[in-house]
Amino acid sequence: MSIPAKALDITIAWDARPWELTVDGIRIYELANAEYTLLDTIGPDEVTYIIHDITSGSHTYIIRYYLADDESGDSNSVTYPLPTNRSRLKR
Repeated sequence: MSIPAKALDITIAWDARPWELTVDGIRIYELANAEYTLLDTIGPDEVTYIIHDITSGSHTYIIRYYLADDESGDSNSVTYPLPTNRSRLKR
Protein backbone atom coordinates (compact mmCIF):
# COMPACT_ATOMS: atom_id res chain seq x y z
CA MET A 1 0.00 0.00 0.00
CA SER A 2 1.38 3.39 -0.85
CA ILE A 3 0.43 6.61 0.83
CA PRO A 4 -0.01 9.60 -1.46
CA ALA A 5 2.66 12.25 -0.99
CA LYS A 6 1.44 15.30 0.84
CA ALA A 7 3.13 18.64 0.77
CA LEU A 8 4.22 20.20 4.05
CA ASP A 9 4.75 23.74 5.30
CA ILE A 10 7.97 24.73 7.07
CA THR A 11 9.01 27.89 8.88
CA ILE A 12 12.52 29.26 8.63
CA ALA A 13 13.76 31.87 11.11
CA TRP A 14 16.80 34.10 11.56
CA ASP A 15 18.12 36.76 13.91
CA ALA A 16 16.87 40.31 13.48
CA ARG A 17 19.14 42.57 11.48
CA PRO A 18 21.33 45.00 13.44
CA TRP A 19 19.48 48.32 13.79
CA GLU A 20 22.31 50.20 12.05
CA LEU A 21 21.98 48.05 8.91
CA THR A 22 19.83 49.88 6.37
CA VAL A 23 18.16 47.58 3.87
CA ASP A 24 15.09 47.62 1.65
CA GLY A 25 14.11 44.06 2.45
CA ILE A 26 14.93 40.36 2.49
CA ARG A 27 14.91 37.88 -0.36
CA ILE A 28 14.19 34.21 0.31
CA TYR A 29 15.88 31.72 -2.03
CA GLU A 30 15.85 27.98 -2.54
CA LEU A 31 19.23 26.58 -3.59
CA ALA A 32 19.18 23.46 -5.76
CA ASN A 33 21.86 22.13 -8.11
CA ALA A 34 23.97 25.27 -7.59
CA GLU A 35 21.10 27.48 -8.81
CA TYR A 36 19.14 30.00 -6.76
CA THR A 37 15.39 30.35 -7.17
CA LEU A 38 13.83 33.48 -5.68
CA LEU A 39 10.79 32.43 -3.65
CA ASP A 40 9.72 35.77 -2.20
CA THR A 41 10.72 39.26 -1.13
CA ILE A 42 9.70 40.41 2.34
CA GLY A 43 10.11 43.44 4.59
CA PRO A 44 13.43 44.26 6.27
CA ASP A 45 12.19 43.63 9.82
CA GLU A 46 10.77 40.14 9.28
CA VAL A 47 12.47 37.29 11.15
CA THR A 48 10.45 34.29 9.97
CA TYR A 49 9.02 32.99 6.74
CA ILE A 50 6.66 30.10 6.01
CA ILE A 51 7.39 28.04 2.93
CA HIS A 52 4.28 26.22 1.77
CA ASP A 53 3.77 22.93 -0.01
CA ILE A 54 7.25 21.45 0.37
CA THR A 55 7.49 18.12 -1.43
CA SER A 56 9.61 15.06 -0.62
CA GLY A 57 13.35 15.35 -0.97
CA SER A 58 16.04 17.67 0.33
CA HIS A 59 15.45 21.44 0.19
CA THR A 60 18.00 24.15 1.04
CA TYR A 61 17.01 27.75 1.80
CA ILE A 62 18.97 30.95 2.32
CA ILE A 63 18.11 34.61 2.83
CA ARG A 64 19.82 37.73 1.54
CA TYR A 65 19.31 41.33 2.58
CA TYR A 66 19.08 43.81 -0.27
CA LEU A 67 19.33 47.56 -0.75
CA ALA A 68 18.32 48.82 -4.21
CA ASP A 69 20.27 46.61 -6.65
CA ASP A 70 22.84 45.41 -4.10
CA GLU A 71 22.43 42.13 -2.29
CA SER A 72 24.24 40.63 0.70
CA GLY A 73 26.03 37.32 0.55
CA ASP A 74 24.22 34.15 1.50
CA SER A 75 23.01 33.67 5.03
CA ASN A 76 23.69 30.39 6.74
CA SER A 77 21.69 27.80 4.88
CA VAL A 78 19.02 25.54 6.29
CA THR A 79 18.30 22.19 4.70
CA TYR A 80 15.13 20.19 5.18
CA PRO A 81 15.46 16.56 4.17
CA LEU A 82 11.87 15.39 3.83
CA PRO A 83 11.46 11.63 3.64
CA THR A 84 9.98 10.07 0.56
CA ASN A 85 8.14 7.58 2.78
CA ARG A 86 5.57 9.88 4.34
CA SER A 87 4.00 7.06 6.40
CA ARG A 88 6.75 7.72 8.97
CA LEU A 89 5.67 11.33 9.49
CA LYS A 90 3.43 12.14 12.43
CA ARG A 91 0.11 13.67 11.54
